[in-house]
Amino acid sequence: RFFGKVVHDETGAKQASWEGGDLVQAVAYDNLIPGHGTRNTLNLRLWASKPTRQLDMALFNAGDYQGALEARQKSENITSVLYPNDESYSGKELRLKQQYFLVAATLRDILERF
Repeated sequence: RFFGKVVHDETGAKQASWEGGDLVQAVAYDNLIPGHGTRNTLNLRLWASKPTRQLDMALFNAGDYQGALEARQKSENITSVLYPNDESYSGKELRLKQQYFLVAATLRDILERF
């Protein structure tokens, strides 16, 4: 989840939740890499970012076709080009999103496995 805000529970309990923002799903792709001159293979796990919703039908039905696909494009941009030029603000933002996305997906995968 990118962006959003922290909302504290108003009942007095010390509990908070993260609301809003852009939801992105991490999809793992495993590639077997054979060793040279051995019978061993290693697993190389690569990640792709996918949107949680493919198409916003409310915007699509209202005639905003570009806006209906905007969330999909924004989420897929995270892993479409790695290490963008970070001289501009948008390049720095994309690089930070990539770093956070790849580390968070890998850590979650490790914690779920062990």
